[in-house]
This record gives sequence, structure tokens and C-alpha cells, in this order.
Amino acid sequence: SPRPRNSHRKWPIARGLYTRTCRVGDLSLSILFQWLIKGQNRWHGKVEAVETRLKTWVWVQAFLRQLEADGYMAALLSRGDDDAGAVLVKVNRFTDGCRVYTQVRTELGELAWLAGTGSDLVPESDADSYIGRQRKYDADIWVIEVEDPKGTYGIDGVVLED
Repeated sequence: SPRPRNSHRKWPIARGLYTRTCRVGDLSLSILFQWLIKGQNRWHGKVEAVETRLKTWVWVQAFLRQLEADGYMAALLSRGDDDAGAVLVKVNRFTDGCRVYTQVRTELGELAWLAGTGSDLVPESDADSYIGRQRKYDADIWVIEVEDPKGTYGIDGVVLED
């Protein structure tokens, strides 16, 4: 029977992951390459790296702990999909108003934020109605509220303009 094509390769392709063992001195290391392979050019150096993404519940727990460590009061208002739910962050400045940030990805796949309620602060009722509209479209979103009465909190990362 004929031998399967490419059966001589030792690096099996399984969901875009390569696993191989290499020797460095007397130490054998198992190296896991996470590459996105595009087309037939994979053996000609055209390989694009893939960012490893955390599950959303892990990211949310880390975000809440970081807020607590920074001295901010934060609460999880709505729990979404554990694996890949979107995240909304409502920054409540009480009498000054609120701003809601939506977690998005740039065209390069990097994490960024979009000011969903615009660049200006809005009343809390407007922020809550925005969150309600978003939940109507996607029930798997996570909603976190950060209380910031002094107006000192700034969201980490790039904030995209509308």
C-alpha cells in the first residue's frame, strides 16, 4: 500500500500546534510551538504566531484581584461564558457619572477597550441601559463595576476612539 503523503515528518499538526523535542547539552526539552499555519507556505517560513488567550473567567478573576490590590472596590455584576465571553467594565464615579468600556481586539489581535458610552461621562441610568442593550444581543457577557469616587481609575490598555 502507498505510504501517506508527508508521513516522514516527525512534527504532527494538530489544531495548529507543533510539538517536538530538542536536545540542549544533556537536557532534553519539550518545546510547544503555537503557530497559526497559513496555506501551503508553512514550510517556507510564512508562519504567523498566535497569542495564547486566557479563558475569560481566569482573566476576570485576575482583573478583580488587581483592582482590589490597587484599592478599588469592584463587583462582578453579571457572569458570562467561562471560556470566551465578552467583558464590559462600568466605571462608576457616582455624582460625576459613569463610563462603560467594552473589551475588543484590534486588527492585530491585541486586547483593547472601546468606550461604549462615548468619551464623556454619562448618568448611571444611561450606562445601565447600554449594558442592558448589550446583554440583549449577547447573554454571555461579563459585567464588572468599578467604584471610583475620586476619579483616579484609568483602564489598562489601549482605548480606541469611536
